[in-house]
Amino acid sequence: MQRKTYSFGMLVSLALGYLVSSQGAIAQIVPDGTLPNNSIVTPDGNILTIEGGTPAGGNLFHSFQEFNVPTGTEAFFNNAATVDNIISRVTGGNVSNIDGIISANGTANLFLINPAGLVFGPNASLDIRGSFVGSTASALQFEDGSLYSAVDVDAPPLLTVNVPIGLQFGPQPGAISVEGGGHNLRLEERELAPEQEVDILIRNDRPPGLQVKPDRTLALVGGDINLVGGNLTAPGGRIELGSVEGNGTVALTPMAAGWQLGYDGVGEFRDIVFSGGASIDTSGPGAGEVQVQGQSLSLTGGSVILALTLGDEAGGDVTIHTTESVEFVGTTPDVEIESGLRAEVEFGATGSGGTVRIQTERFLAQDGGSVSVATRGGTRQGEGNAGNLMLEATDVIFRGIREMNGRKKQAGLFSQALPGSAGNSGDIEVRAERFVANEGGRIATSTFSRGNAGSITIYATDFVEIVTPDSDVSSTPSVLRTTTGRGFTGRGGNVTIYTNHLSVFGGSEIAATTQGRGDAGDLTVRGSVIELEGTRLNNRQKIVPSRLEAQVNPRATGNGGDLTVVADILTLRNGARISAGTQGSGNAGDINITATEIDLSGGREFTMALRGGKEFIDELPSGVVVEVSASSEGDGGNIRVNTSDLRLQDGMTITTAARNNPLLSLSVFLYD
Repeated sequence: MQRKTYSFGMLVSLALGYLVSSQGAIAQIVPDGTLPNNSIVTPDGNILTIEGGTPAGGNLFHSFQEFNVPTGTEAFFNNAATVDNIISRVTGGNVSNIDGIISANGTANLFLINPAGLVFGPNASLDIRGSFVGSTASALQFEDGSLYSAVDVDAPPLLTVNVPIGLQFGPQPGAISVEGGGHNLRLEERELAPEQEVDILIRNDRPPGLQVKPDRTLALVGGDINLVGGNLTAPGGRIELGSVEGNGTVALTPMAAGWQLGYDGVGEFRDIVFSGGASIDTSGPGAGEVQVQGQSLSLTGGSVILALTLGDEAGGDVTIHTTESVEFVGTTPDVEIESGLRAEVEFGATGSGGTVRIQTERFLAQDGGSVSVATRGGTRQGEGNAGNLMLEATDVIFRGIREMNGRKKQAGLFSQALPGSAGNSGDIEVRAERFVANEGGRIATSTFSRGNAGSITIYATDFVEIVTPDSDVSSTPSVLRTTTGRGFTGRGGNVTIYTNHLSVFGGSEIAATTQGRGDAGDLTVRGSVIELEGTRLNNRQKIVPSRLEAQVNPRATGNGGDLTVVADILTLRNGARISAGTQGSGNAGDINITATEIDLSGGREFTMALRGGKEFIDELPSGVVVEVSASSEGDGGNIRVNTSDLRLQDGMTITTAARNNPLLSLSVFLYD
């Protein structure tokens, strides 16, 4: 065997290297010696006990050159039980890597400030009874005007007994990352009664990740914020995510659940990205609050924001405010969980859900991405109501579906009162300049319970487009709809649209329907130009028109709602329709149209294939129709048209068709 030989210098270098690496393993948290009473770090096995620090009233100040918590290690703040706030800064200029446990005594809130950046690994966790604020701010601001700076450490700090009131950021705040293996959420089908099956979100295997105790705040505020499969949890508490560009101040306001953050002192923002099935969750007896503030927010890969009401307390609000965009795109690979937001009331809960507010320049829900405000709760009418959903943006786009193994996820906004509930579903309100639902995108409210369905209201100053491409194939239509489910007593919601220009193309629909015992809501459209055009074939080879529809479906006993159109120009082409009718025992609603110009033109022909290779041609004409089916026991409604210019071309008609029921009337008023 050949023996290695080392010089004295080489031996010294090896020894020093060993000492440095050994010290690095146990000296991951290094005090910087800048306080009147410095922090003391004592290693004991895998526990790094942090003592000392400088007290000032209820505040305890620590200052570190480095702060890292390796995998399998615990950083334990051994503070007195009388401490209200543990305020820690990191001054060395290096990112803090945390993949172990951070713990503390008592109920103290913990502030960890490192301007260089914070990285929470997949094993990182919190064991504190107070709130946690992790930030890449440069300084913490106090009520008396003093600062506890992590960048200006040459001057002795002015330590104060006041509570912190703000996070002051320098020009280039570091990023914050939270890593993990994803949320592991899944759906489980539950049968409540015959023909009453619902999907239940199962959260048992969801890793809590960074978690605070119930009714506390978990806040991450810095530059770019990235949740790469990471999870944040605050049961019934509050989660705050803020991404700022720099040179601004984020306000801190004490509250019962910890801290509320304010961004009036911030001029520009950065980006927040969820990927790899990341999640934040404030579910509790009453869902906790969520506030997200940044330049853009992106959720992909089935990443979710959860705020579920599980008990008898009212749910908190979810607020998302970005200066550029919000994007909810795609699903988990198995198409089980869609990217987006769920603020729902769960089974057995009697508390109502909180309001969801989203404000941005561009909102995109794509390939199954969605927002849901649903209820499965309540034991009597009015309990366990779902919260309302309010979306404000310059551009709103719903586009695309994801489908696999029988699962279909459509992009859009949804509000449901689900089987087993007694609560009402929430209202959906959208305010935009431009609104587009394309490639199966939709907004839908519904009730499958005693509770009522919410209403849909859209204000779009420029245009609303509801479009289904490839109309000659069995594509999934783009839809705005409220409905009452078969056999249920809840009332349907209203659909109301205010816009300059409404386009409904390719077999798309805007509808208010009932399939049950509850009445349908009303459908009202007001615009300068309203145009409907085209048809599609559904899976049963039936021609389906682009349409505005108020309908009582087969076996329904509830009454249909009224359909009102007010426009300067109303155009129906190539098989498009405005219709109100009944196929059940409920009565159809009325159609009321007021327009300066009305133009109905052109049907749509399809070549239909029969068994044996025979073909026939079927045509659906454009028209305004109230129809009572042969099997219906309900009465038809009336058509009233007020216009100064009515053009019917190619045999198109305004008709009342009652196969078994003559109680229909048609009134057309022409004025100068």
